[in-house]
Amino acid sequence: MRIKKEDELIKILMTIRNIPIKINWEEIIDFQEINFKKGINKVSIAGLIIVQNVRDNDLALYSLDKHFELMNKHIKFNKWKFNN
Repeated sequence: MRIKKEDELIKILMTIRNIPIKINWEEIIDFQEINFKKGINKVSIAGLIIVQNVRDNDLALYSLDKHFELMNKHIKFNKWKFNN
């Protein structure tokens, strides 16, 4: 039973498109400055890189992290909508 579920998960994960990460430090610095001005603190560099790449590649971010929710109010990017 366990092996079947693992195989199914592997098949699903293999369908995910791989997009190379490109880092634009100037844009990331701009994002962090916006965050600080809006009182959004403790956003990781990784989080900023994720937002930058979501925007640059016209992707939708799937996350429950509150920092992304806060950032999306001031730094517009596509965010997956959850049905709560």
